[in-house]
Amino acid sequence: MEASRVGGGSRSLGDHSLLQLLHRSHEDLISFAVSSSNTECLLLLPQESQLKGFQINQAFLETHILQGTPYGDCFINLRGQEVERRGDELFTSLGFKATVCASILKEERMFGSGGPFSCLLISVPLLPSPAGRLAEGGVNTGLPSNMPRKIDALEGSSPGLSSFADGTLSFLTATETQHRVDRMWKQIPQGTLAERRVHAEIMHFKATYVLVPGQDGAVAQRMRRLVTACCRLLPPNVMEPKEAERLMERFVWLEVHDRLWPFFLETAEKQQEAIERGLEIFRNDSSAFLEGLGLRRELRGAHPVEAGKELAKMPSMLLPHEKLQQLCLSVEAIHRACSVAVAAAACHDPPSCRRKEPVEVCCEDLVALLVLALAEGAMGPLVASYLHMSVLLLQQSREARYEKEAFYLTALHSALTYLSRIQKRETAKNFRTG
Repeated sequence: MEASRVGGGSRSLGDHSLLQLLHRSHEDLISFAVSSSNTECLLLLPQESQLKGFQINQAFLETHILQGTPYGDCFINLRGQEVERRGDELFTSLGFKATVCASILKEERMFGSGGPFSCLLISVPLLPSPAGRLAEGGVNTGLPSNMPRKIDALEGSSPGLSSFADGTLSFLTATETQHRVDRMWKQIPQGTLAERRVHAEIMHFKATYVLVPGQDGAVAQRMRRLVTACCRLLPPNVMEPKEAERLMERFVWLEVHDRLWPFFLETAEKQQEAIERGLEIFRNDSSAFLEGLGLRRELRGAHPVEAGKELAKMPSMLLPHEKLQQLCLSVEAIHRACSVAVAAAACHDPPSCRRKEPVEVCCEDLVALLVLALAEGAMGPLVASYLHMSVLLLQQSREARYEKEAFYLTALHSALTYLSRIQKRETAKNFRTG
């Protein structure tokens, strides 16, 4: 690897122990990150003095390799977790148990086998200090966290839809959307003219817009403009603006499905094949892989068969809104399976040893259980479904990225990524410093 210095300091980041480890034993990780993304790739190198006690394994390395997103200040690591850059500081966000703030001390440009990337020397790792971990794996950083450390307790309210749960259009299926729009054209003033104009706008998009792999953000922006244009073609005061926007958004997504879905299928084809190969390997030795994924022992008795069946329904749904709802139903099924497993295990314990507090499903547990659910269900084109849902969320407001749907989608992405690269994980080595 070659380096061009951007930050100050006398020692080159090329001598950092983590970079040397990547170059020696895990060069495929950085090559994969660079070659599979059209956006900026960052390799985070914590100060070596701060690595004492950490297990430097593949999971640790993946946590510190970031790929860019359509949002310039937001990055996703190879484990599907979100990291935000604010000036000279990095903040962990979606997918992390606790918020960690790391200062950027130095930056250098590197050139590896996969292409160029940036190395950032940071003050501390993005993971909690081993010595300071709390009982549930979190750490008190002294910072306000905008990401809960747990998804939901197994006792209490179930997870559900949030950004799509308000309003009368929240759970409209594709069929209901079509019926409601058909009625609207017949009932509103100048409905026939409005229908022709809306269809003309949609047909113009389908005939002229060039879809390019890796440009999900651009597709989302174009879809947002298309929905806005179609809403403006409706006669004024036909319905509440929010209701009109939600109805037309679903209608537009329904109308362009025959254009977008084949593109998503083609884009996802290679990764889908890799995932199916990974699933075969996983099913042969699932217990060992679950150990490596970090699923806690008290949850290893869970059998998310129902969740696997729910996930298998997603590819056949026409609307990404339906798929997001289905993903939430799958997570609810995972929680039920965990609740049953914990209750069954408690029956074998004496009353004095039984847990009094609920078991919490943390982000690592959810990823592992989603992998298990995928192995239990019939595998369809879920990578294309992920792209379908991802573009919808990118089209939504920035706040929507902090709702449960976005968190669950991030976890699904982590599970799919894990399965697509599971062959390499079989022989992964663990390293410990300090």
